[in-house]
Amino acid sequence: MKKILCMVLTALFLIAGCGDLAGLGGGTNTEIGGGNTGGGSDGDIKVERVDVDKTYIELDLQATKTAQISAFVFPSEAKQTLLYASENETIVSIDNNGYITAKAKCLVDIIVASKANPAIFKTVTIVVSDGADKPVVDKVLSIEVDTSDIPLI
Repeated sequence: MKKILCMVLTALFLIAGCGDLAGLGGGTNTEIGGGNTGGGSDGDIKVERVDVDKTYIELDLQATKTAQISAFVFPSEAKQTLLYASENETIVSIDNNGYITAKAKCLVDIIVASKANPAIFKTVTIVVSDGADKPVVDKVLSIEVDTSDIPLI
């Protein structure tokens, strides 16, 4: 299932014209970390998940053009090397420390993946505005419905 998901993500990035990213399929990648903090060899502990400190960031070209994403591999004994990828480098770039820089108004995703297993990843949505207005967001992040006034049948 994870292999299929990775292949679908790769296809979507290539269709969107986001470039060529080894292991992920789009944008630009950089890697951080390396080695193994748990004392075993690289193959001993498998990566279970990647976690990020934020999944949604708003940036403004007139005020706040930069932010940082902190990412972690679990368990901590697994190989800690991460890949950062921008879905579109002309809108948002990311370096090997998770620092993002806004370049144009739009909505773009950053993917943070384990280098040991790129099918294990998190997505961070970046919304860049120009200060005057915010771009149209085509993703629903959450919906709240008040059902207290709805009669039960």
